[in-house]
Amino acid sequence: MNSIVRVEPNSVETLSDLPLETKVADVKVTSNIDVPTDMAPIPLQRFYLRALLLMFAPIFVTVFYLIIWRFYMVPADADVKFSTADHHIWFYYAWFVVGVFGLNWSRDGLVGVEVAMLQTKLWQALDNKELMMHRETRWSGPAGWIYWICHIPSRKRLWILLSFVSILVFVGLPLSGLSFEITDGFIKSSTPPLVIGRTKENLYDRKPQDSFDLLVNSWKIGSFPIVPGYGILYTPKDVLRSDYENLNSFPNTLPFSKSMPEVFLAPQAKYPIGGKPWGLRASYNCSIVQDASTFTILNERPLSSLYVNQNDFQRASGEITWATFQTESGNSISSFIALPETGPGSNLWGYIEIGRSQVLANERGPESSRNGTDPFYNDQRGILEYALWQIRRKNSYNETEYRPNYKFNDKLETTIRGMPSPALQLDNGTWIWNTTFFQVNKINNTDNLVDGTLDIREYLKADIYSPLDGPVGWIQSVADPIGVRCEYTSAVGTADLEPMSSSFSSFTREPPMWGETQYLNHPLGTSVADVMAARYFELFTSTGSPLPVVISNFPAYETYIQPQVLLKSTMLVFGLDALRIMYDSANGFEGGRSDDNLTSSREGKLITQGVIHPYIPLILFSSWTLLCFSLATSYGFRRRLSDKLDEYSQAQLSKEFKNRLA
Repeated sequence: MNSIVRVEPNSVETLSDLPLETKVADVKVTSNIDVPTDMAPIPLQRFYLRALLLMFAPIFVTVFYLIIWRFYMVPADADVKFSTADHHIWFYYAWFVVGVFGLNWSRDGLVGVEVAMLQTKLWQALDNKELMMHRETRWSGPAGWIYWICHIPSRKRLWILLSFVSILVFVGLPLSGLSFEITDGFIKSSTPPLVIGRTKENLYDRKPQDSFDLLVNSWKIGSFPIVPGYGILYTPKDVLRSDYENLNSFPNTLPFSKSMPEVFLAPQAKYPIGGKPWGLRASYNCSIVQDASTFTILNERPLSSLYVNQNDFQRASGEITWATFQTESGNSISSFIALPETGPGSNLWGYIEIGRSQVLANERGPESSRNGTDPFYNDQRGILEYALWQIRRKNSYNETEYRPNYKFNDKLETTIRGMPSPALQLDNGTWIWNTTFFQVNKINNTDNLVDGTLDIREYLKADIYSPLDGPVGWIQSVADPIGVRCEYTSAVGTADLEPMSSSFSSFTREPPMWGETQYLNHPLGTSVADVMAARYFELFTSTGSPLPVVISNFPAYETYIQPQVLLKSTMLVFGLDALRIMYDSANGFEGGRSDDNLTSSREGKLITQGVIHPYIPLILFSSWTLLCFSLATSYGFRRRLSDKLDEYSQAQLSKEFKNRLA
């Protein structure tokens, strides 16, 4: 006997051979069922497997996602893609396998609790059409979701709930693929790295003059201050490295224009290293001077004194290139005249003054002499001030006659306000020397007392090429002075390296060793003045400025040294000086050593953040996990008609539905 149920108003059909047609998202589904409804009821049972799957499968998937994110994903803003964990690529592929299985497991679990929920008054089906769609689990696919969206205002609560739960993971899984991606990086290795870089035991194992000559030659040709090896300049953790152009790619370079707070120059390897190495901590901050009041050393120039006896030997042998005099506060000022005959440019004349000051936390003394360490290197601080006056000379040939397109750029920005000029122009256009500009006190050779004044031009024998008195006919124009001022610090010691962020921490001062046969070398910054004092035309070559043009056989520059060029050249010396101290300006591993105290790395594939933030899939997975867990604990362990909605359970539910309509 066939059971009679009411499917639609004013229509009666038999449940046996009942054609049910459902059009969902342009998909037409027809199903014929034949259920013996007069069979004896089967006792309700508990089915644990599907409940456990629904409870723990989403938890496993979400936790696996969190493990990949928190323990294996390299931050998107990491300066170096570096990881201490291995097997990134296997976790990346395993995630999608786990995700697919988790999706199916949770669906199987939902199919189980679906029967238990349909037995309750709150979630029961409203008609046989809805019951048939539940049996086909159409709520777990796109067609069912469209049906759900179209029936949100209806009373099909269970359909809406199951569709919502399934769509969370269905959307979250592909989005997780957009939050992960594989990139090239480095993985920590147990093999000791091959590194280059001085240690505290061999910092002094080199001849100072050879080291200085290397610095001068590197600066003169404008060598790029590139850190060797993989080339990491380690910075403090609070430094935003993206703000500095020289740190945006590897190998890093020392800066040319924008000063950095400080860096740590550690041993370098082919790939990033970790550990606590010994190295150089340094900082130098240079800026263009706009006002004479900015200077703290060069402003002492009027009261400075030249110790003649300290310079007489070089002067007598004809080797003197600059004069150095002392200020009342103990600082020193070096003076240099750059004549055309001392450089390739025939149309420029320059006068330079460099002030330098060193404040030493630990002076060399008997306790540090030959006792194994030299504290002179630690807490080294100093000031460097550079002022430049430039004069354009008249050419031997008429420039525009022999080269019509020749034009000299006599504009300078920014110049120093409030400083005197070495030459003065009279009302009739004639140029004369400002004699008081070159006067300096002279200390005699006997009792070291001031013994009149001295003209720097005469002392440096500049009068051979230029009259000391009277008109100076070869002056064509005089530029306003330009200058830079630098403050620098340095110390040596050990620090903890963090390769991922290219940062260092926990710096501990450790002076270098000083043996009986070792030389004493100069700390950072103390050689900069010696490099630049007697070299004016090298400011052009060190910065890659255009070479002088040749008019007939007379070379001539087309511009003065600009303030930006002076700043770049000065910072270049500091950068090369730091590389000289730590690496001897090396760029290879010919003299490398294996360091067992450091950890190396190797190339590998790493997981890094994709185009969307991992938080977005995590929200979907967490919501999915919470809902699945709630449904599993509330309905998964209840007694129900069957493991999942089948012909028998559907017939029983239909019978209950018929009884409610009777």
